[in-house]
Amino acid sequence: MKMKFLLFVSAFFLLQCSVLAQDAIWKNRKKYINIGYVEQTLMHKEVVGLEWESNFGVSLSFGRTYYLHKKPLFKMLKFGIDLTLPDITYAKYLEPLYYNSNHFDYKDLELDEEIDLGMHQIDAGIQVGPSITINPVDHLKISTYFRYAPSVSMIILDDELNSKFVSFFTFGGAIAYKVISLGVEARWGSANYKSFSVNPDLEFDDDGDVDFELFESDNNKLKTKSVRFYISFRF
Repeated sequence: MKMKFLLFVSAFFLLQCSVLAQDAIWKNRKKYINIGYVEQTLMHKEVVGLEWESNFGVSLSFGRTYYLHKKPLFKMLKFGIDLTLPDITYAKYLEPLYYNSNHFDYKDLELDEEIDLGMHQIDAGIQVGPSITINPVDHLKISTYFRYAPSVSMIILDDELNSKFVSFFTFGGAIAYKVISLGVEARWGSANYKSFSVNPDLEFDDDGDVDFELFESDNNKLKTKSVRFYISFRF
């Protein structure tokens, strides 16, 4: 009788340890904060060969993984849905480059603008999509994911402001051990941006009133491609 009781206590203790270990690996590591370095390219889809390369870029995102089943398959695999909110990316661009039709040579475009605000892009939105996470040993986890990332995008090109709602997509993966995770992801999207700029042909009448519209508008078809390297904190 005493032996059976000891066996029962031992089994119960091992079960509790297993539950606590699983909680530490899965339940307690659902949320994440990603801080990333961004390499980004902006391309004009109507002017062949015209593009901007970033010389500085950062990203910040907060999110959570919602696993679709409680127990890991084969004691190591879980499927989930990732929800990232918000997801923010900023990039500062170098002077534009123009590649010829053969894409071998390029030259700096010479721009003569009275207003020069520099070249910047900021995208703010969310990410949502499926993920797969494998826990091969201890607290080590390897994950991969594909997400839809609808975002509000604003681009400043010298004196021109471009804005649009853009459907971005991301594909990436990460390796995590307990709290710390390292990851990389590709991100891309394109849209027909609405652009606004100050009218360079402003004229004034004798009363000082403007004869023409202060701002002029146009459209730019732009495509964004980027790679984001990030460190993540999971809790």
